[in-house]
Amino acid sequence: GFRIDTYAYCDQEFMANWNRRMLEEFPELGIFGETWVHGPGIQSWFTTGLRNDLHDSYLPGVTDFQLYYAMQEALSTEQGWTSGVARLYYELAQDYLYEDAYRNVVFLDNHALSRIFGNLERDVTKMKSALTMLMTMRGIPMLYYGTELGMTGSGGAFGEGGRRDFPGGWSRDRENKFKEKDRTEEE
Repeated sequence: GFRIDTYAYCDQEFMANWNRRMLEEFPELGIFGETWVHGPGIQSWFTTGLRNDLHDSYLPGVTDFQLYYAMQEALSTEQGWTSGVARLYYELAQDYLYEDAYRNVVFLDNHALSRIFGNLERDVTKMKSALTMLMTMRGIPMLYYGTELGMTGSGGAFGEGGRRDFPGGWSRDRENKFKEKDRTEEE
């Protein structure tokens, strides 16, 4: 697969041509663009299959920030007519805007966001629900390193939330979370 960072800032005509040519040469290549935008109409504009003569990006999928926001709300906000878990319904009901919403990448956190476990106030039951949603939701699940162990954090390099070293793998690390003996019961 190939992830294109900050896709919304790229020259869209150039990227459409690049995507088209890459898929001609490598038809099975997975390509998705990071589109940190607000609203499914805006997000879907960046994907292929727009049914008008204005633009076809040839981009199969995007990072599904709309579903990210909806999952965050479903896990942390009381149910209302359009809020809480109902937000998931309203986002999924707009999947018709995509040629194939199953090609979008679904996630709970990443290098630029606060870690999900911290957002859920270290609630293990909610974390299990979050991981269940991630793995069973339509789309391609992306599990960011350390999420499976309940890493938390909201600072980091460049002010990005999740960009933190994973404990272990280097001789200078005091803990090695790759090894069961260094993981807590919760982890």
